[in-house]
Amino acid sequence: MTTSSNVPSILPIVPTQRLFARTAERIFLLIQERGLEAGQKLPSEAELVSLLNVSRPTIREALVALEVVGAVTVRKNVGALVGSQQYFPSSLIDTDEAGPFEQLEARFALEPASAALAAQRRADYVCDALEETIVYMLEEHAEGFQTEIGDRNFHLLIAKACGNALIERSITQLWKMRERSQLWPQLQKLVEIQKWRSKAVYEHMRILEAIRQQDAKAAHDAMLKHLESVKNSFDEAFPK
Repeated sequence: MTTSSNVPSILPIVPTQRLFARTAERIFLLIQERGLEAGQKLPSEAELVSLLNVSRPTIREALVALEVVGAVTVRKNVGALVGSQQYFPSSLIDTDEAGPFEQLEARFALEPASAALAAQRRADYVCDALEETIVYMLEEHAEGFQTEIGDRNFHLLIAKACGNALIERSITQLWKMRERSQLWPQLQKLVEIQKWRSKAVYEHMRILEAIRQQDAKAAHDAMLKHLESVKNSFDEAFPK
């Protein structure tokens, strides 16, 4: 057998730019190419999807990223308007941050299964601890939801209770990403936060009840419905 000495045994790792960041750069170039000025409206989401050949979630992440740096302003029922930023920042070119819709997609893959396992393997402490996080969310509600500690702790408790260390670690990492993210806070500004989080309290109660009853399917479905509500609340923030 002969082997080529020109072919490396291990391919080098080439850093890649996040898709939403590349898309943000392309939208910024589009603004310049069309000579759009501050306050003028960008093409619609549907037009951008067609022009750039990417998904709606990627367009939305790109617009949120551009809003963070002041290059666009997203207004509900209006669309995206050109901002005052005149150059594309290197912080976006070099980012390794996963976008919020990408993070949410991972949660869809992990958290319904986590809830089902937590229901099957329910430990005695779990239901009382989950109930405490819901009480905390109600206290946060009374203060206008300035924090989301109750929400975070609810999901991390379920991850811990599922009994699978790999799932727990993955979900914990996703929440850490969210806390470090520049895009999540900006995205949440576009959402009717009181309405969304009030609904989340009720959905958490449904998940807790399924876990208390040790009904794995109901826990799975309740978590799935909760995540769909989160996604829908973000979708509503963006004009089509």
